[in-house]
Amino acid sequence: MIDCVVNILNKAGLQFCQYALTMLLQSGAVITVLLLIDLLIRKRVRAIFRYCILMLVFVKLILPPTFYLPTGIGRWCGDYLSADSAILKVASVLSGVETAENVAVGGWHASSQAHRVSPKRSHPQLERGAGYLACAPPNVTWPAVALLIWLVTVLVLSVLLLERMWFVAGLIRQSEPAKGRIVGSLEQCRSRVGIRNNIELKISHNVESPAVCGLFRPKILLPASLPDGLSRHKLQTVLIHELAHIKRGDLWVNLVQTVLQIIYFYNPLVWLANSAVRSAREQAVDETALACLGAQAGEYGNTLIDIAEIAHARPSLSLRLIGVVESKKALARRIEHIINRPLPRSPRLGTTGALVVIVAALVLLPMARGQTTITPPDQTAKNKQTGDAIKSGGIETSGGIAGFVADKSGKPCADVYITESLGDFTGAVKSNEQGRFSLPAPRSGQKTWLAYSEDSRAVGIFNISPNDRTPLGVVLKFNEARIRGRIIKPNGKGVRDRKVEFIITSAGGRTYHLPSNHKTDEFGNYHGIIPSGSGLTVRSRLLDGTETERKYIARPVSLTDNQSFIPMPLLIIWPAQQQGF
Repeated sequence: MIDCVVNILNKAGLQFCQYALTMLLQSGAVITVLLLIDLLIRKRVRAIFRYCILMLVFVKLILPPTFYLPTGIGRWCGDYLSADSAILKVASVLSGVETAENVAVGGWHASSQAHRVSPKRSHPQLERGAGYLACAPPNVTWPAVALLIWLVTVLVLSVLLLERMWFVAGLIRQSEPAKGRIVGSLEQCRSRVGIRNNIELKISHNVESPAVCGLFRPKILLPASLPDGLSRHKLQTVLIHELAHIKRGDLWVNLVQTVLQIIYFYNPLVWLANSAVRSAREQAVDETALACLGAQAGEYGNTLIDIAEIAHARPSLSLRLIGVVESKKALARRIEHIINRPLPRSPRLGTTGALVVIVAALVLLPMARGQTTITPPDQTAKNKQTGDAIKSGGIETSGGIAGFVADKSGKPCADVYITESLGDFTGAVKSNEQGRFSLPAPRSGQKTWLAYSEDSRAVGIFNISPNDRTPLGVVLKFNEARIRGRIIKPNGKGVRDRKVEFIITSAGGRTYHLPSNHKTDEFGNYHGIIPSGSGLTVRSRLLDGTETERKYIARPVSLTDNQSFIPMPLLIIWPAQQQGF
């Protein structure tokens, strides 16, 4: 049961890291581009346009990383921005994360199901021997740990968000309905802004700055000292500003921003973009208020200053809400924007602005590369035309599986052997100059294959399932190493003339089965060549022994990078009649 939970957690962690890394790369690129655009145009265009452009960040965070359109930059830069980009591939290799059965390259993904060896019963005398029956229990991988950390952090931030909402509800409960002339002013302002629904106005002794709250029934909170501290005209200016927030739906947009910021808390650029959007939103609301005020807009800046003096007289809890004044720096930028920009005639974005935003969205948001249909190369005609046909060693490729092999940097690797054994290349397939190769369909069961480069001595390993025809992406991320060991009986005599199987397990829990090319000698010694690298473990057992003998598996050995020789623990094969099998 525990092993099943660990395996599910490891798989979920792997998928989470794939998605998180991809979204980190794509959203980072979008945010960087949009912030640079905002920096260049902020003094030349209206705030509503800047706000709409910056809001594309959150549209991107909602869209899946696989979103594709022919107009998107993914069509040209998809190799660098998709889940199988060289950047993420190198990061996954260095960190030990496998982004698929092998890291996908060039849009081709490999997938297979891990096969693990499980015993039917335990062995009472294995404590004294060097062999044991079962695979070691699965370890919790660091992608799974990363998933758990993300879940805990999201939970904590969500609790803080709920606490904030409860705080706002408490402010509303403690406030009192407004009375007198201010209610009449609210009705006039509501008509000028164009809001038909009734908006409740409340007076609170717990806020120092005007604010708007309430998703389904918006309410305006005013400090108790504000109605007496401002003139009627300035009070109407404040109400128009808050009503503009309600008309624009800023409360709902702010909630979506906050939720996305919680989900992508690990991306610092999201926090930076969130701050920029809030600033642009307040300036856009200022423009809406100025358009509604018309000829009376001249006193708007002075009203902001008067409210700021009240709001910053002492620390204010109202800073948790959407209001007129949020910080001194934001206020200074808003007043500067009001002074330097002409009086807006309309709060709307306009046709030209809307078209520009739509074009920007069509270009920047679709970052996935279009699906590539891979057809095994014609090994007769294309060999004459291009000279890069795959050398299949006589293996028929019809109905087989196409693939692609690359090094750690994502560069295609030519003349790489695709073989079932590192010790024998008879009938092996070779990749062409573009790194492509084609394999025959697996005959039965799950088959482990190897990719081997004679030039770099680098090795890749992958599984093929009998019903899986998904194009393969193989990365040469391991080195070759020679392995030696010995299998004996309880009396010390070697188990001779038997083939040995090497069981390699990755950090992600995937298992690969590689047969040795040589049988054991008269002393039970065996040897072979296997891939070696950080995050891998290897065990050995008899391949052609009886069912009882195959249950015995040598203790696992952890492999490291640049390891050339691997000594295996002594494996003792106990007779079945002595152990009650």
